[in-house]
Amino acid sequence: MVTRGYPRPGPCVVASPDSGVVVEELGAPVAFLLSQAEYRMARLLEPLLAAHDCSLERWRVLCGLELHGPQRGHPMSDIATFATLPAPSATKLIDGMVADNLVYRRVDVHDRRRVLVFPTPHGRALHRRLSLAIEEDQQRLVEGVSPDGAEGLAALLGRLIAHLDASKDPGRVPGPV
Repeated sequence: MVTRGYPRPGPCVVASPDSGVVVEELGAPVAFLLSQAEYRMARLLEPLLAAHDCSLERWRVLCGLELHGPQRGHPMSDIATFATLPAPSATKLIDGMVADNLVYRRVDVHDRRRVLVFPTPHGRALHRRLSLAIEEDQQRLVEGVSPDGAEGLAALLGRLIAHLDASKDPGRVPGPV
């Protein structure tokens, strides 16, 4: 059955972000559910990140750099994607991260118009500390939600991201997430 432009597979329980009251959404779109899950996960991560003097956006950049090859620099378009920020905001974020010795910039040797961003040893060490703390919390949060635990959920989300990237650019071969 299709209603309001999207299929209604069955009931789905979603908690209201303001009241904490659980409401039932019948067949909520996957995009909505992913957005709500990301919102809630971000709110849970904020105190842990704050204890390490790191914002959510800085953590996203450090994760993106680490997961996509820290030895290989990344252009600002990648940084904006990692941080889920518009390009001008990502540039300001990187300015602060450079000032705090978390990343550094280098001109791309293949295209002198581009600047690449790399993590510093200090930035990589912060990422490692945060990863350990987050992994412990993540296991607890995801336990019972996915039969394969956090690893299974991460694999599924990674495949979804690769599929979405390939759909955006049909000629692109999906790579690692």
